[in-house]
Formats: sequence, structure tokens, C-alpha cells
Amino acid sequence: MLSSIIFFLNIHLLFPTYTRYIGEFICFFLCIILILLYSLYGFHTNKSAFIICFFFIFLLILSLLSDINRVISRDLLEFFRPLYWISSFSLFYIVCSRLPSNKIVKILINIISILSVWGILESIINVPHIFHLFYKLDENVYYKKAITSLIAPYSYGAIIGVGFIFYYFKFKYTSKFYYLFMYSVCFIAIVLSQSKSCIIATLFISSLLFVFEYTFITLLVIPIFCYLSYFLYFHTSYLFYLKSFISNTFDALSSEGFSSFLNSSDSISNRLDQIIIAFSNLNTLPFFGSGIGKEYLYIESLFLIIYRYGIFGVILFITIITYTYCCCRKIQLLTSNITLYCFSKSFIYCILFLIISSFSANLIDQFRVCLIYFGIIGILISSHNKFKKLV
Repeated sequence: MLSSIIFFLNIHLLFPTYTRYIGEFICFFLCIILILLYSLYGFHTNKSAFIICFFFIFLLILSLLSDINRVISRDLLEFFRPLYWISSFSLFYIVCSRLPSNKIVKILINIISILSVWGILESIINVPHIFHLFYKLDENVYYKKAITSLIAPYSYGAIIGVGFIFYYFKFKYTSKFYYLFMYSVCFIAIVLSQSKSCIIATLFISSLLFVFEYTFITLLVIPIFCYLSYFLYFHTSYLFYLKSFISNTFDALSSEGFSSFLNSSDSISNRLDQIIIAFSNLNTLPFFGSGIGKEYLYIESLFLIIYRYGIFGVILFITIITYTYCCCRKIQLLTSNITLYCFSKSFIYCILFLIISSFSANLIDQFRVCLIYFGIIGILISSHNKFKKLV
């Protein structure tokens, strides 16, 4: 079982995807095959997960029916999303129910660490263009964005964010400088991705960690964080795309005001337009979704969940996060393993990181990202259930 999950995670995160959809479906079906193989040996997932999955599908059916006149074939792909989520959760839930949770956490974090180093090298070394052809757009090669095999900078940044937060807690509770070094590596990787939403998420989460999760030893993190930010921005040439974006937006803000700032970049204006379109099409009381809308909502955002799943869908997501957070609190009381303890402490900050990063795109729609985040939920709930059996 351990070798199968290592193999799958390496294929999932490190293997080129060629195109987003082909790569996602390959990884999704590999995940399903693994779950079915495990079930043959009597290893099963949490039954409540199936109920939640079917409820999300039911909400999507209602949403589809409410906008039936504008349905297109691509709307039907949305029904894969709940299947993505339950398969991601189930894979890690099953594995952690049979193997030590801290081992699975270490494997996951180690692969994220490999991704962070790979992304840094990719960004700072002039890699021949031919090596990028299978998995990266020409634009991202030109701008030297750290992405690795994940196609989009925000997907890469969202995954590296898990390692970034975990290593902070590892350094806090062990005082080992290796973890401070890896924290710095993850930070550099996120910045070199040049994903604006992920960089904002990094700055925000770092502020929370420095305020609410500080000890004497973590005070060392602050000057290193500030120095790396200063050095990367002012003394390297790798961030010229990000610098250009910041310069243009600040020029627009200072010269023509806030309305001009909102239209200073397609990256900002297109996403705001999509949110405006979605909310203008919402039902008066959107308890259920108002449509799927892939015909006119061409840029995704996590905030469009209310459009597709309604208030009940948002409540269901909040319930899942709240329950997992409660599991984390109990794990912290019961575990003696520092890796699992730090991982459970990281959870709520990882979710906040995901929410902020998802302004650019609905990252849990992407199987390679949702496998990590729903996999984290699977690890934590499975670990909590094991502790319940022991008490």
C-alpha cells in the first residue's frame, strides 16, 4: 500500500500533464483504480463522504435545471467535481486508516519539497525550451514562472503553500534549522511562480503566523522573510512579469483612481467581471445554485461556488472545514507525534491560503490541487478516527 501511494503521488505531481484535461483525467482514473484495488482487500472509505458527494451532485442537478435554456455540453463536466473531491478524500483516508499517518504526511511534504526545488531551478536556470513543450505554455516560459508540471502558476503556488505553512510549524516546535531552510525554499518557490493571488495569500498567512503562532525561535523567521522579499524583488531579474504588473496597477491607481486600477489589468478586470455576471444572475434567495454557466463564466473563481451550489453548498463546505478543524484540535491533544501535530496545526492556515489563492481560479476544480487539499482532510479525519478507537 505504501509503495502504491508513493507511486501515485509521484505520477500525480511530478509527471507532465501535456494538457490540463488529459492529465487530470489520467490522474483521476489512476486514483479510482487505486481505491477499487484497496476495496478488494477490504479497505473502505468513510460512508459519510458518499452522502456528502451525492448531496453536492443533487445540488448541481438543481442548478443545471434552473438554467436549463443555457446549458452546454461542457456544463456536464462539472459533475466530475464532487467525484474528484470524494476520490481525493477517500484515497488518503483509506491509506491513513492502514498506515501511520505521520508517514503519509512525510511522503506528501517531501514531494511538495521536490516541487519547490524543481520550480526554483526551472525559474532561475535557462532551461532549453524543448523541455517545457509538454507541460507549460510559451508565456510562462518567457516570464520565467516557476510552475513545474502543474501548468498554471496559481496551482503550483497553492500546493507549495502547504509545505510553506507546515515547515513554519515544524521549525516552531523543533527549532531545527533545516525546517527554516525549507520554509525559505517554499517561500522563494511561491514568489517565483509570480502568481499574484498566491503571493498575496503568502503575505497574509505569514502575517497571521507571525502574530498568532510566534515563539522566541520563530522571531528568526521575520528578518529572513523580509530579506528574501527585498532581495527577490529588487536584486533579481526573475520577477519582471510581477514587477510590470505592480508598476502598471500602481500607476493607474495614483493617476486615475480606483476605477482605473480595476481595469489596469485583464487579470483583475476579467475576474471581477465574472463575479459581477455570476451575482447578477443569482436567484433572489439562492439557497440552491442558479446555473453552471460555462458558456458565459469563462474564468473560474472559488467565489462562484455560491452560483453553482447555492447557500446550501457553501454551508456544506463550511461544515466540512469546521468538522475537520475540530478533528485537528482533538489530534493536537492526543498525538505525541510532532509531524502529525504540526500538520494538524497547519490545516486552518492551509484552507485560508487556498481561499485567497482561489481568487484567480477555482483551484478545487483542478484535480491535481484538490487531491492535495481534500487529501489533507482525509488524512486528518482518518487520524482522528484512529485516535477515537484508542480512547
